[in-house]
Amino acid sequence: MATLTAFMAALALAAPLHWRAALDRTPKIAPPSPTARAVLSCPMPDGRLADPDRTLGTDPRSDPRMVAAFVPFGLDGPLPLPPLSVDSPLEERLAFVAAVEEKFGAIVDTLAQALPVAEGVTSTTVTIAGGGGNDLTLYVSRPADTDGPLPGVVHLHGGGMAFLSAADSTFVRGRENLATTGLVVVGVEFRNSAGKLGVHPYPAGLNDCAAAIRWVSANREDLGVSHLIVSGESGGGNLTLAVTHKAKREGWLHEIAGVTHSVRSSRTAGSSSPMTCPL
Repeated sequence: MATLTAFMAALALAAPLHWRAALDRTPKIAPPSPTARAVLSCPMPDGRLADPDRTLGTDPRSDPRMVAAFVPFGLDGPLPLPPLSVDSPLEERLAFVAAVEEKFGAIVDTLAQALPVAEGVTSTTVTIAGGGGNDLTLYVSRPADTDGPLPGVVHLHGGGMAFLSAADSTFVRGRENLATTGLVVVGVEFRNSAGKLGVHPYPAGLNDCAAAIRWVSANREDLGVSHLIVSGESGGGNLTLAVTHKAKREGWLHEIAGVTHSVRSSRTAGSSSPMTCPL
């Protein structure tokens, strides 16, 4: 359990070295504007930047129902230090991610059992060409016996872009329940940088997400999709933002109607804030 609760603090350290090298090669951005510096320098009323001893259980922003769900797993208390450093060999980082994935997967599977089973939904699997010529699996869920085009959601799952799978029960249940609201929901089995799906250097996962979005856009008529939104949480939220920037730079932003994402902020030290942006 100590390994599991240390995961979020160690994710950057656990990322394969080739991810960090790729980041080191990216162009340097301009320094923040005076307005941005003012916002970043504001004192934090909550979170570990305000109180280093703050935990999920003592943070006043935490929904009590969420805390109660995590108590049995020991995730409401202090997080132990990760068994890694910036100098840890790649093999140790990959082994750490594999161990965390196994334990974290067991937790999310347990939590998924509490989710209602969606009724009136059909789910199919499609294999398309991924961002590197690889096979890319998409999981498509939609309301049964529905006429007319529906809004579409391309969902990019969480897991730090390093582990977990779109086929994990918690994501399957989430997509199918979302489909009951009148949406076509597409889960993307993008390549991770580590974990049970293999080691795939950046930007493999990002390119897979782009390939999935463009395929859904090109096949909207067959899928019965009127327009599409890209959505993700945590690592999937980062991919949502990154693929939107990629679309803008490459000239296909018009294929995306909007994005909704929830990412962890270093300023809030672990909290996630959802944001929805029409494009």
